[in-house]
This record gives sequence, C-alpha cells and structure tokens, in this order.
Amino acid sequence: MLIYNQNSEKYRDVKYGKSTLGKSGCAAIASYNALEMLGMGIPLSQIISDYERQFSRGGGLLAGGRLGALPPDVRRFLKRRGFKSKGGFLRRLLRIKAPGVFIITYWNRPFIRGAHTIAVKFDGEAYTAVNYAAGLCRKRSLVEFIPDRLHFIYGFYLPKKQ
Repeated sequence: MLIYNQNSEKYRDVKYGKSTLGKSGCAAIASYNALEMLGMGIPLSQIISDYERQFSRGGGLLAGGRLGALPPDVRRFLKRRGFKSKGGFLRRLLRIKAPGVFIITYWNRPFIRGAHTIAVKFDGEAYTAVNYAAGLCRKRSLVEFIPDRLHFIYGFYLPKKQ
C-alpha cells in the first residue's frame, strides 16, 4: 500500500533516526513507495532500519537523520537491497523513456524549506508521484514535479521488471 503523505496521522510521528518520518522521512517514504510501485515492496520498518543504520555510520550529513537522507544514502540503500539503479542529474533522467520508477530529490521553494524526495512511476506515457501532494499526482513530464530546473538535486531510475 502506497504512502501518499508522510505527514498523515499514521506516519508523521514515527521515529526515524533522531527525527520523525513527518519531519525528515521523505527519502525512506520514497524508497518504500518506489519498491511498492515495482511490485517488490518490503515492510516500511525494514526500510527505516536500513536508513537508520546508515545514519549511525555518518549518512544523512552526520545528523543522525535530523536532516533526512541524501541521494548517496538512497544509492546505498538501493545497492544493499540488490537494485541496479541508474543515477543522474535531470538531463540524464529526462532521456529515459522506458517504464519504471524514479526516486528524485529536489530543493523546495524557497530553498530554506529544505529538500524533498519523492517516488514517481512512469508507465511509458505519464508520470505519477506519491508523497508529492495529498493524493496521486499525475503529470506529462518528470520535470513538472520540481519547482524549476535549478531546484533539482539528483535522481535514480529503477526499470520495471519484464
């Protein structure tokens, strides 16, 4: 079952490192949602544990999860779970036209609101994101999910299994 909003009553106060899912858990939620979208879901508690283990080893800017996870933390999570993701900046990800799931991180507007990470499913025609708005959000281009190109940080692509 997808998680549409990390700030919902069910998730916002769940412990996540030295923070909560509501405040800092977008990368863990995006990882969970991406695996769900691919039909390879694992319990959220395992994903939280994986990220907390990375925080204890210096991940998340050495802040114990208070600032959430960074793209290198997402890369390590995917690699440890055996996923071969393609990582890249926006230009590279926009060239991908095969069905699959993206995990993208971008700066909120204004920048002082920090970064946010979401999962976006691509069916070959349209892009559908979760934890972006209160429900599913469907757009025609991946770039439409970020405030502008300047705000994009990094992303990963996981191909749909045939």
